[in-house]
Amino acid sequence: MNNYILQSLNRIKEPDSILTSSDFITLQQTLKQKKYALLPSDFIDFLHLYNGLSYNGLTICGIYPQDTYQNILTLNQKNKHPLHKDIVFLGYNETDFLIYNQKHNVYQMIDKADLQVLEEYTTFSNTLEYILKIEDE
Repeated sequence: MNNYILQSLNRIKEPDSILTSSDFITLQQTLKQKKYALLPSDFIDFLHLYNGLSYNGLTICGIYPQDTYQNILTLNQKNKHPLHKDIVFLGYNETDFLIYNQKHNVYQMIDKADLQVLEEYTTFSNTLEYILKIEDE
């Protein structure tokens, strides 16, 4: 993640992650076992700093947070997608889901109602810029 994105995130929330490598390994193994796509490395980098984020109606899920609606595994178990082997749900807002499409190696905002792709990004930094409305000053 670039410095500008990190500075913007720090204004929203202080880094708070206490996750260990074991936490990431366990989650990746569980996702694979349940036949979901794995978390991409740049999203894992985000989780190393922030174990989830809620801001302005948007939730980006973390690993084992106390609120089960902000847990990556719970989000994936509660929401079905026809391509579940290729995607992993990462977050949501009132009308959309944030997913990672492993087959196409992109982050996507998809409509909750019809699961159609609304936006697509190649990196998690680009995704954050869009969904958090971060603009270079």
